Amino acid sequence: KELYEHTRVRIKGVIREEDAERYYTTLTREDPAIIITYDDDDSKILFKGIVENYRLGWINQDYYLELEALSYSVLLERRKKNRIYQNQGTTYNEAFRRLMEDNPEFHISFSKSSTGDVPLVSEDYPVVMQYKESEWDFIRRLSSYLGQILIVDDTKDNNEKINIQAGYHNNVPKDLNNIGGGSAMRTGRKNINYRFFKITGHEHYRSDNIFDVGKKVKYRLNNREKPAMDLIIIKNRIYLNNQRLCSDLNLVREEDINVLKEIREKPIEGRSFRAEVVKVNKKHQVKVKFIDIDDD
Repeated sequence: KELYEHTRVRIKGVIREEDAERYYTTLTREDPAIIITYDDDDSKILFKGIVENYRLGWINQDYYLELEALSYSVLLERRKKNRIYQNQGTTYNEAFRRLMEDNPEFHISFSKSSTGDVPLVSEDYPVVMQYKESEWDFIRRLSSYLGQILIVDDTKDNNEKINIQAGYHNNVPKDLNNIGGGSAMRTGRKNINYRFFKITGHEHYRSDNIFDVGKKVKYRLNNREKPAMDLIIIKNRIYLNNQRLCSDLNLVREEDINVLKEIREKPIEGRSFRAEVVKVNKKHQVKVKFIDIDDD
């Protein structure tokens, strides 16, 4: 699980020979679904997604299965649209509502609704265009314009409302109760240094199963000091270790998060010219007079 990304799952294991055909039948369907639960409780959902790749085979009479899956947010990446926003005062919330109309299985919103009341279209940015751009990339781009992180709800499928949230979770920080940790630094885009905290092998029973990125937790700096620091989970690698559910966590202070503006993956080429509207007909076709071009 990671900010601004689809949740990815990788599973590898030995299967019974008599189950191999059933696995093959299931995995060759279009968008085979996968659900992962924990604590032997089907109501405790860890992940819902779509299998993207698989490998089924046998070695020395042992059958094995490897598969990779992505959260249902990947559906947004498959859908490419052309849209243009040019009405002065159109807000980010209005753009998100338009996205939800065309993608009804998703709920796309800001964690604080007031954040999205900011105008998307203004005198400084009179035209915002989505041209042959996936819904996913467009949402990422709009979120980054307001400096908001993007969080995927990976516990819902396309029979439910799948939440895509711009902004942190508004939760009261829960005690992580960590018994280890450390600090680290990574150089990212534009040579910006990112400082973060890292925990390896965190056992989930210690903190009442905190899985979601974007949530605030209380992190112990060491075993001697009682005060804990409020941090935000930005990455969570979950795995089984000796039958225990564990995580490798990356966490940061809220003030240390620096969201860079996303740029269009494929730049739009062309020219624009200023013009005055002379006449509009019943078909909404416009006759204009160019301002900066001599036209006889």
